[in-house]
Amino acid sequence: MTYLQKNSRKSKINYNRKLIFGILFFLVLLLGGSQVKGVVHWVNSPLSRLKNVITTPFQSVLAHVISKEKIIIENKELIEENKKLKIDLLLTDIIQRDNDELKQIVEYGQTPTNRNVARVLNKPPFSPYDTFTIDVGKDNVSVGEKIYIFDIYVGNVEEVYPNSSLVRLFSSPNQTIQVSVALDYPTEAEGCGSGSFSASLPKDIKIQVGDIITHQNNLIGVVESIKFIEHDAFQKIYFSYPFKLSEVNWVEFDILEK
Repeated sequence: MTYLQKNSRKSKINYNRKLIFGILFFLVLLLGGSQVKGVVHWVNSPLSRLKNVITTPFQSVLAHVISKEKIIIENKELIEENKKLKIDLLLTDIIQRDNDELKQIVEYGQTPTNRNVARVLNKPPFSPYDTFTIDVGKDNVSVGEKIYIFDIYVGNVEEVYPNSSLVRLFSSPNQTIQVSVALDYPTEAEGCGSGSFSASLPKDIKIQVGDIITHQNNLIGVVESIKFIEHDAFQKIYFSYPFKLSEVNWVEFDILEK
């Protein structure tokens, strides 16, 4: 029982102390508010400055990281947009060039009305031995059909498939055709590949670079070089189509009669 009385008395003393401290603190604030505020401000100011000193670098670093990430994202978006614009421009340029070439073919000279136009799907240097793959098949062409480029007879259809055909050009290696040079001097020309040919002529036949070569009375090439062999009665001439095979995107062919 004595123990309970001691604890009760001790609790009451603590309560009284807290009450007295609270009353005194209230009186201090009431009577000396401005001084107390000054003390509080005096104590708080260095603490606030210390807090700013500690936190500001972290805030700067965080802001820098966020800003850098934002710049990286925006840069990636700009790069992708730039790529897309380049692709769009390239496609526009390709379409424009194709349209110009097709228009040139259709309007070239007096193009016969009995011809159709086909797109070249595959061509040198990506197709072997001076061949073209065109986008017309058995319903439109047959083996042996003549193929023209800018109204120049350049080869024949060699193989036909359902939706495409293989064209072999006269310039394909080991192909031979009859041509005329100089003053309609007839000779045989052999394909050398890459749109070029070679032919032999007697040395007394006058010919020079730039002279026209014809096949079946139509232009087929232009002399590019002449080679003389000592103690040989012949001269070797080399000529090529008047266009680059790698730049051909369209060909003409005779309409198949059904």
